[in-house]
Amino acid sequence: MTEPLTITLTGEVVPYTRMTQRGKYVSPKAQKYLASQEAIAWQMAQQVSEKPHFQKEARLAVSIHFYGHYRSGDTDNRQKACLDAAKGILWYDDRQIDELHAYREGGNEYRTTVFVSEVLNESSQADLSALRT
Repeated sequence: MTEPLTITLTGEVVPYTRMTQRGKYVSPKAQKYLASQEAIAWQMAQQVSEKPHFQKEARLAVSIHFYGHYRSGDTDNRQKACLDAAKGILWYDDRQIDELHAYREGGNEYRTTVFVSEVLNESSQADLSALRT
C-alpha cells in the first residue's frame, strides 16, 4: 500500500471547459483552461518522485480543497480539471477513484490542496457493506 499523498497547488484552477477539436485552438476560454491544465500537471509532477504515484490496481480516495475567490464557476468543473491533470502523474486513470470529495472556501489567494490515499481492498469493502445492511 502506497503512503497517502498531499499535493499543494498555487494559482487559480480554471474550471473544465467543453471544447471541440477546433475550439481548443481558437477559443480564449479553452486556451485559458489548457494553460491551467499544463500548470497544474507541472506542479503535481514536481511533488511526486515516481509517476504515476499510485499503482494501476490501487483503489483511491481523493479530497480536493479549493481556497480563494471561487464564487464563480462550478466546483465540480474545477474538480474535473484537477482530476484530468493528475492522470499519469498521481494515478493511471481516474477510474481508480472510488471516493471523491471537493470543498470550496474563501481566501485572499488561490491555493488548492489535493489529498490522495488508497481505500480498503474489495474484500474489506464487501465486509463493510455487509455491516451497513
